[in-house]
Amino acid sequence: MAGDMDIRLRDDKAMMNGKIDISRCRMQPILQYYIAKYLPELSQIRSNSEINATATIKGHYDYATGRMPEVNVNVDIPDSKLGHSTFPERIAVCMKADFQMDTTGLMQAEISKARILTYGLDMDARGSMYDITGTDPEITMNGGLRVSLDSLRQFLPDTLDITARGSITAQLD
Repeated sequence: MAGDMDIRLRDDKAMMNGKIDISRCRMQPILQYYIAKYLPELSQIRSNSEINATATIKGHYDYATGRMPEVNVNVDIPDSKLGHSTFPERIAVCMKADFQMDTTGLMQAEISKARILTYGLDMDARGSMYDITGTDPEITMNGGLRVSLDSLRQFLPDTLDITARGSITAQLD
């Protein structure tokens, strides 16, 4: 991880200009030692995922008006595998996304690639989100979904008494 940040406090404003680069940050230690403290069920997840990210911040935070600095974050999770102690199959995942926040605090995202692939399930998606933290966010997605109900059925507990056969294929545009 590398970064450079210049922060200058003046009157009721904090002027900020900086960049942070994260390269090949391994997710397993973060899941195991930090996140699992708050969500214990995540301690069962095993992953070889690595995250690459770049964040830039430029502008000022004005305490009086609430004006925010502009923030841009690029996230890349290359092809990787996830596993869980109760699920015998590994899950292949990847994602590439860009997030922006403007001076009013409006946050939006552009997801150029998201994929989940495991036994009986193949999903890929692209899309955008606008006003993510607002009261009425707008989400647009494109992608495909392929599900084998015969394959997934074996992972459902018998107590659910669910019988499913066949496959589902869907294209979202």
